[in-house]
Amino acid sequence: MAEGPIATPLTEMPLRELSNQFARREISCLSVAEHCLAQRKLLDPGLHAYHQYYDDRLLDAARHADRLWEDGVAQGLCGIPFSIKNIMAADGYTCYPGTRSAAPAAWETSGSIVALLQQQYSLLTGTTHASELAVGGLGVNEHWGMPRNPWDKTTARVPGGSSAGAAISVLQGACSFALGTDTGGSVRVPASAAGMVGLKTTSGRWPVDGVVPLASRFDSVGVIARTVDDVRCVFDQIDTLAATADAQPGFTGTSLSDFRFTRASELCWQGLDPGIGQALELALDDLHSAGAVIHDDDTLFAKAAELRDQGPNTAAYECNILLQTLFPSSPSVLSRHVAQFLEGAKLVDETAYRKRLAMLIEWRAEVDAGLTARDIILSPTLRETPPTRAATENPEVYAHYSDSLLHNTVLGSMNGLCAITLPVGLDAEGIPVGLQLAAKANCEATLLHVAALVEQAIGDSLQRCGYPPLIESLYNSRDTLNGAR
Repeated sequence: MAEGPIATPLTEMPLRELSNQFARREISCLSVAEHCLAQRKLLDPGLHAYHQYYDDRLLDAARHADRLWEDGVAQGLCGIPFSIKNIMAADGYTCYPGTRSAAPAAWETSGSIVALLQQQYSLLTGTTHASELAVGGLGVNEHWGMPRNPWDKTTARVPGGSSAGAAISVLQGACSFALGTDTGGSVRVPASAAGMVGLKTTSGRWPVDGVVPLASRFDSVGVIARTVDDVRCVFDQIDTLAATADAQPGFTGTSLSDFRFTRASELCWQGLDPGIGQALELALDDLHSAGAVIHDDDTLFAKAAELRDQGPNTAAYECNILLQTLFPSSPSVLSRHVAQFLEGAKLVDETAYRKRLAMLIEWRAEVDAGLTARDIILSPTLRETPPTRAATENPEVYAHYSDSLLHNTVLGSMNGLCAITLPVGLDAEGIPVGLQLAAKANCEATLLHVAALVEQAIGDSLQRCGYPPLIESLYNSRDTLNGAR
């Protein structure tokens, strides 16, 4: 476990405390923005999290945010720095959804959630790299390069995807939280691999306009931050103003014993790489000591696996149609992995697509009817250690890990659940291990409440994982080694 600061306290500071210090005028939004720039300039040449950034706009927004705080009219997340995944549209940014070619000009206008944050003068630090068209769980991009996982000091290792640069932008101290998207795990996988907290909201809960779709009925916007309370702070602000679905009645038990914890089906716990099972069992022991009663073998994930294996893949069908919309006259050159993924679209006609879609929606309704607000399903977020970049040059290895890293998160998504990943330790390779907590659809408030109790019982990322060795090395040496590109 490495020792030493990841960042100076400005972007390590809890979001609520940062806002309080803005309100008391103890620190300025401009100083936070300048700190974010310094962090990115120092660390991103080695980590490659960011795709686009406009420093002058960031500083101008920070000055405006300071005036709002001085006038006593600041709201919400005013002055808090954040990043967005590059498949999300933002005013003044060219949208490259991981593709070589830019999306049409219509994708240069902020969608509802990004616009909400910009209207509050939250500070957009830039867009972060993603897998092409949000396809794949590794975070590799043949066009723009791969963000480097900073927990491996010596070897370029994948960050997880598809929100590949999102968690690393937070981890390197260039922002306080990141927005990503999650259809089958694209927030939870990179958050877990980076030792961050990552929330997948229920699909349909928040608007996804301004988000290049992968599977429109199942896409969702998610949040990555250092702690559960930081994620909850962002969730509360967005949900209050932007939710498009009604929250389920919450359950606010005061202790872990008030909730029903169940281990996901055994298939989610099979084939764990060295150190992953040990880290998870230690965390579960700590939960048990704190009063949690954990029941065995929930069947929902096993049934979802059966449904997944029946196919076909509706995302491939939708993605193929999307390409014709994004690039009607001059198709973008696709990477070999995405081109192979889209081969699946040839197996699906509209009739099969609609039949499959109806089946998935019916299954989600069945799951929802069988759960209560106090049910929490536990599983490893990742069953295997994210591979090295070199290993993924082998197409068979790439395909294996792209499916494997998404295994448990996809099953949660197929069940229609909201879910969060919490860091619980390091595996045998020194890479963070995540514990996934999943809850009934639209029960995010309860899920975040439980996650806070869990974090209080077992400790946060710093306590469970320490500091990323590569970031410590970059601080100490001011090294500017290139990321794996």
